[in-house]
Amino acid sequence: MANENVKIQQRTVEIAKALFDGGAINEMDYLQAVALLNNTRATIPPVENQLRQTKNALSVLLGKPVGSIDSYLTQNKPIPVAPIQAAIGVPAEMLRRRPDIRLAERKLASQSALIALTYATVGGSTLGRLFDARSFQYSIGPSVSWNLFNYGRIKNQVRVEDARFQALISTYQNTVINAEKEAENALSGFVNAQKQRQELQKSYETAKRSVELSLYQYQEGKPPSVQSNFRCINTKKASLTINGF
Repeated sequence: MANENVKIQQRTVEIAKALFDGGAINEMDYLQAVALLNNTRATIPPVENQLRQTKNALSVLLGKPVGSIDSYLTQNKPIPVAPIQAAIGVPAEMLRRRPDIRLAERKLASQSALIALTYATVGGSTLGRLFDARSFQYSIGPSVSWNLFNYGRIKNQVRVEDARFQALISTYQNTVINAEKEAENALSGFVNAQKQRQELQKSYETAKRSVELSLYQYQEGKPPSVQSNFRCINTKKASLTINGF
């Protein structure tokens, strides 16, 4: 978009220069056209830098060396238009597909299993069988003395694991709440961006027509005050580009 604006404004400067040389306009009008052209040119380097960084980030995501995907991105294509409606499905299922929620959920399940295993192997199961007849027959001796006389430590170990479990419950709840907030924010942004796009498109068409009329008047030797029009269309195009529509 910026390059297109530069081409349009270069043509404007050429017309303004011819009119100035012919005495049809004053130097102020000509210098304003030049200044606007230079300002538009100044917006190009930051955009090119952002494009380079985005390509580098995409290379990293694809696991490829930096610069290796440039050959795939040489063709200029229109910016894809996002669908008017987003496929959300069941909100709860949408949230459960998030990697952060799945990770928190698996940690919670793992800790729950660890508590059961700790209690079964060194706690409840062993102590429950301690006074069984077969325990007296086969287990009396050094093999049971550790569990019996360290029962307090075993209980504390179970309590420690349970405390970790409770902490993971809080982490899981906070993760779900944060995910719900981000999902709601994204949906709200999507809906309002669609509305903004429609209004920007209307403004762009109006500004474009205004520039066409201004150029025509310049060519006919009737210099209007068109600098604001060029600034307007430049702003609208930039807004459309930034919002990705």
